[in-house]
Amino acid sequence: MNARISSGLKGAALALVALLGTSALLAGPMASSAEAQRVQRSSDRTVRLTLVVESPEIEAEPDQNQRTRARRLLAEEAAERIITRLKAIGVKDPRAIVTPQNRIQVVAPGALSAQVVRGALLAPGKLEIRPVNERSPHWTELAGQLPAGVEIRQNPGQVSPDRVHLWSADFATLHRFTRRLALGETRVEVFPTRDGWRTLDLGEVLATEDDLASSDLRSSPAGIPFVQIELDAGSAEKIRSATASSTTPMLAVMIDGEVVSLIRRAGSQALEIPCPDHLRSHQSRQAWAAQVAGRLATPIPLTIAELTEP
Repeated sequence: MNARISSGLKGAALALVALLGTSALLAGPMASSAEAQRVQRSSDRTVRLTLVVESPEIEAEPDQNQRTRARRLLAEEAAERIITRLKAIGVKDPRAIVTPQNRIQVVAPGALSAQVVRGALLAPGKLEIRPVNERSPHWTELAGQLPAGVEIRQNPGQVSPDRVHLWSADFATLHRFTRRLALGETRVEVFPTRDGWRTLDLGEVLATEDDLASSDLRSSPAGIPFVQIELDAGSAEKIRSATASSTTPMLAVMIDGEVVSLIRRAGSQALEIPCPDHLRSHQSRQAWAAQVAGRLATPIPLTIAELTEP
């Protein structure tokens, strides 16, 4: 069997492994709506995966007994968190069985697809909530340096010349250009729209996964899924203060380094993370919601690989 290590869109997250006092990496792909729609469901709609927890630090441990024990404890911890994530995305009677070889046999009856389950499980679940700054005077100043295929557009509902963003029909073109820029404390991310891709100017982190009190997968009366989270009082107050400014009417929700949604109303400890507007099909919305809800249910700051048949 071959180990396929899942890699994130924008890098990996570092976390402490308490067993040996060392750090480990984990990253996982957020499946796109197109990928989710192409995945074929199994005949009984049961997804089965074989996973293994990997830690170079554990393998470097000279004491074989300690190494064996650490492998087992790490696999058992990961299995518990996998169950939590599967339940969070609505899987009934999920199983995550640790074998004598310390592999994790995952059984998810009724799951949407194997790709959606992978997206919900094989990622750290690192959350960042950041304010979106509507004022971006630097884009006008850089107008003469924009590559072909990138243009300046006015922010929706705004008329001020500094309330603009960059837009392109091609993700790679816009992403390459923004990665070359150094704009001080401003972090620039690329986010999909219905007709292409736009930039978002983001401010400092206001809340992380450590500030989450709860998260739940829900749906609107129209059947559109969303994820509701509740923050602790301190983080909620920081967000209220940040969004009181007219220059930060929106919040960007980043999971594992990728902007997954924009929150346009924030006034309490409970926040609704809405399904992005560019996702139009029921299947793509379900896939998005399952992966967001799964990752936010509990962090898994470990290196996990999927074992596949050659």
